[in-house]
Amino acid sequence: MPTKQGLPFPLRTRFNSTEADPLSEQEVEPDNSLHPREDEHEYPLPVDESVISEEIKNRLDQTLKMFVKKYPDIQNVILTTVDGFEVSSVLEEYQKESLRRVAAMSSSLQSIGSAMLQEIGAPTYQYLYLNSAKRSVFIYLISGKSMELVLMAISGEIDSLGQALWLINKLSDDIKSYI
Repeated sequence: MPTKQGLPFPLRTRFNSTEADPLSEQEVEPDNSLHPREDEHEYPLPVDESVISEEIKNRLDQTLKMFVKKYPDIQNVILTTVDGFEVSSVLEEYQKESLRRVAAMSSSLQSIGSAMLQEIGAPTYQYLYLNSAKRSVFIYLISGKSMELVLMAISGEIDSLGQALWLINKLSDDIKSYI
């Protein structure tokens, strides 16, 4: 039997066991559990301040561009915050949109990998390596003095995994020196 709103159930109800009709509508007290407590104040970041200064961002952009130019086997490189927001990237034009989504996912993968390692008693996270027949993905956590960033590098078919890891580790060290 439909209620006043035309739904088979009431939108706001309170069940009282003494009532004969459990579907009778009564106003419910507002639920404040999802609202901030009055004794806790939020301190938002100033709108005009970025997480990374323009100078550091420019250095990171240049570092990534020089790396991809010098080592063409690594085709796409994306640097994100641990929250998945892009900081810098060098991407092939036709893949920009999908790789930005993948970059956001990479921070989640980095978090999961880090949590798994901590759970088995290996607290130091270095990198995550994903491999398919045609591509390899390397996800590094870079911990600097003032922040942590996630580096995702995508390569085509590689001849030497060791060489690729060494190159990306070198890039990671360069980035670490800026942050």
